[in-house]
Amino acid sequence: MKKLILAALATALLPASALAQDAGAIGGAFVGGQIGWGKRSVDLDFGLPGVEDFDKSRSGIDYGVFAGYDYGVGQNFLVGVEAGLGFGGKTLRDTPIAGLTAEIDPKWNYDVSARAGFLATPNLLVYGRVGYGAEKTRVSTVSTITGVDSTSEKGWSDGLLYGGGLEYGLNESASIRTEYRHRDMDGGYAADQVLAGLAFRF
Repeated sequence: MKKLILAALATALLPASALAQDAGAIGGAFVGGQIGWGKRSVDLDFGLPGVEDFDKSRSGIDYGVFAGYDYGVGQNFLVGVEAGLGFGGKTLRDTPIAGLTAEIDPKWNYDVSARAGFLATPNLLVYGRVGYGAEKTRVSTVSTITGVDSTSEKGWSDGLLYGGGLEYGLNESASIRTEYRHRDMDGGYAADQVLAGLAFRF
C-alpha cells in the first residue's frame, strides 16, 4: 500500500513537461494526413503598354499526407523535421490582352521543413515551421489572335515555406494539429493554407 501511494505521489509531483515526454504524447516518428483551406495567388507585372497584369487568386480545398520525426530538447522544447505531399488548388485565369488568356493550373506539391516549439501544457505544443516548398503547375495560353499559337507547359514553382500552429497529443499514439502555412514561390506565385491534421506516432 505504501509503495502504491508513494508511486502516486511521485507521479503527481513530476513536472508537467516531464510527464509529456515520458508519455510520448508529442514526440518521435509520425505519419499523418491533413485537409483544409488553400489559396493560390499570382501577381505578374509584364511591364508592357496595353498589357494588363496577371493578378488573380482563388481558394479551395487542399489535402495531403506527411511524415517526420520530433525530438525533445530539455523539458519543454521540441524540434523536428517533416516532409509532406499535397494536392489541391484551383486554376488561375486572366486575360492580359484581348484574345489571349493565360492560365496556371496547380497539380501537386511537396515540402521539406523543420519545426521548433514549446509545450504550453503537458500535451499542447505551440510551434513554428520553416523550409522549402515546391508545386507542379501547368501554364497555358489560349489564343484567338491570328498568328499567335496556344501553348501549354508543365513546370515547377518553388521557394520558401513558413508558418506555425498548435498540436495536441491525444495519447501516446495520436495527436491532432491545426496550422497556417505560406509558400512564397518564384514567378510571382504563392500559396496560403490553413490545415487540420491527424498524426499517428510510433
